[in-house]
Amino acid sequence: MAMKPPVRSALLLALAALAPQPAAAETRSFVVSWFTAAAYLEENNCPHGLNPDAEAFFRRDLAAVGESQEQIDAILDARAGAVVGGSGTPAAAAAAANALTFRGRIDGKPAHAYAFPGSVPDAHIKTIESKWAYGFDLDGKTGAASFEDPDTHEKGVDNEYFRAIGCHGPERPSAADPNSTMWAYAWHNLRQSLPAWIVTVEGADLSKDGPVVVKFEKAMEFAPLDVNSHTMADKTFRIDPDPRWHNEYKATLKSGQITTDTPGGFRMLYDSYWVPEFDLRRARMRLTLNPDGTVVGIVGGYENWRSLYFAYASFGINAEDQAGLDVPGTYYALKRLADADPDPVTGENTRISAAFRFEGVPAFTVPLRTSQVRDR
Repeated sequence: MAMKPPVRSALLLALAALAPQPAAAETRSFVVSWFTAAAYLEENNCPHGLNPDAEAFFRRDLAAVGESQEQIDAILDARAGAVVGGSGTPAAAAAAANALTFRGRIDGKPAHAYAFPGSVPDAHIKTIESKWAYGFDLDGKTGAASFEDPDTHEKGVDNEYFRAIGCHGPERPSAADPNSTMWAYAWHNLRQSLPAWIVTVEGADLSKDGPVVVKFEKAMEFAPLDVNSHTMADKTFRIDPDPRWHNEYKATLKSGQITTDTPGGFRMLYDSYWVPEFDLRRARMRLTLNPDGTVVGIVGGYENWRSLYFAYASFGINAEDQAGLDVPGTYYALKRLADADPDPVTGENTRISAAFRFEGVPAFTVPLRTSQVRDR
C-alpha cells in the first residue's frame, strides 16, 4: 500500500504546480502585412477561358428577364457614361445602376440581385479545372475532386473556394505579385481601419527543428504604414485579451517551416464591409520563417460560404461593373461547391473549404494590463 506524502511535501507540490511556468526560450512576433485568398496562378487552369466581363453578363442577365435589346443598350450606355467619365447624366446613370442592381425577378417583379441572388438565373460560371491549389487535406480523402499543393505537394487538398472564384480575372494574381487580386485590393483599403493581427511563434530554439507553439491574435492598435503604404516593422502592440480572437496551436518546426500538428479553429475579427468575421473550422496552418525576419503562411479550413459571398454582395454594383465579378454567378458557384457541414434540414452544405495567404513583418507584443481595458 502506497504511503501518503507528508502534508508539507504535498503543499510544496501544489505550490509548484501553481507557479508561473518559464517563458519559451525564444519568441518571435509578426504583424500581418497582407491577408488574401490563396490563389495559384496557372496559365491553363481555366481551360474554357475566364468568365466574361461585366457588360457581357449584364447583357445575358437582362436578356434572360425579358429586357429588349434596345432597353439593354440604353441601360449599359448610361452606366458606361458614368463609370468611365462620359457625358451621361447623373440621373440616367443612377437609373441604369438601379436597373442592373434589380435585374433579378421574384414572381415577375424586380428583385435585388445581390440581396436575393437566387432571383437571377444560374449562369454556371466557369470554375478552376486543375490539380493545383494551395491549402490542406482537410477531410483525409484524396481523389480526382481534390487538389495538390504546389509548394508542399500534399495531396487531397481541399480548396473549393479557389475553384469557385479562380476563373474571375480579378481573383487571379499576376506572376510578379501574388497579392494582386480583389482580396488584396480589399485588404489594402480596409487594413487602416482594422486592428492589427499578430502572429507569434514560441519555441526552445527557433533555429532548430522541434515543437513550437503558434498564436494568431488580434491587437488593440492599428498597424502603422510608412510613406509607401507598407506595414511598418518593429512596432509594439498590445494583445487583445478577448478569448474570441485568441487562436493557439501546437506545431512542429522543420527546416524553417512550421506546420500545425492537429486541426483546430481559426476565428478572427475582420471588417463589416468585406468579411465581418472569419470562422474557419478544422483549420490547419503552415508558416515559413524567412531569413530576412519576415514570415509568410497559409491558413486553411472550412468557412461559411455565405460569409464569403457577403464580401462580393457588399460591393454590389461596384464589384461587377468596376471589377468584373459576376456576383450572382459567384453565389451559385459557392453554394454548389460547398463541401462541409450539411444543414440537418435541407442537407445542403453550409461551409466551403478555403485557404488564405498571409505575410508578416517583425513586431513586438505586450499583454494588455487590466487598467488598460477601458481603452478598448
